[in-house]
Amino acid sequence: MEYKTLIIGLVGMVMNSGTVFSLDDIGSQIKGPEENREISRRILEKAGPKGEISALTEEDKGWLYETDILESIKVSESHGDSEAADRSGDLYELALFYEYKGCPTLVNKTLLEKAELDLRIALKGDEAMLGHFKEMIINKRLEDNFFSEIIKLAEKDMRNYVNGKYAQLVDLPGFQEHVKILAEAYKNSLKATLHLRMVHNCFPKCLDNEIIADILHERIKRRNNHQAE
Repeated sequence: MEYKTLIIGLVGMVMNSGTVFSLDDIGSQIKGPEENREISRRILEKAGPKGEISALTEEDKGWLYETDILESIKVSESHGDSEAADRSGDLYELALFYEYKGCPTLVNKTLLEKAELDLRIALKGDEAMLGHFKEMIINKRLEDNFFSEIIKLAEKDMRNYVNGKYAQLVDLPGFQEHVKILAEAYKNSLKATLHLRMVHNCFPKCLDNEIIADILHERIKRRNNHQAE
């Protein structure tokens, strides 16, 4: 995500499905449009030209962290399946953030998006994702015969996936039910991940000063670039 943030800072605009969107328009899903604009202005004002993170509150840091992930997801979406794995990882970290902030509706929404993405790319022959599903089944974290069957088909002849033979399964009426089951499995995993981080006294990433400082400095660079235009 750090590399993408650099690109965001340098480019500031991205082509997406034939349209142009401004990364400056991306705000927190927890806040409303007006509040997002105010927080953005306040953060840059408090941090100053040198990006002093000591002046930022936990809310400020969380806003920077969340919007950075949302930007990263938006950029990877514009690149299609070539960055699907990165987008999947970003969605999981975003769901962890919403879980930490106590936003169950956003947790569910984000995990459903991740589950649909993961299942779609698995059905296109992504071996890493199929392997991930297999590991979840072995560890009894995913109980759905559909996933067992697609793994068996892959192990029997991976060429069927590569040639797109099973990609049309996403159009079947029951597809979304499997997405929901996978999302629920991810939700259970999410809680376990947060618990482990707490046990090992790991700060949430949204409070990691090094991560936040990198994001903040790129935001300042982007603002300066816009002002110079």
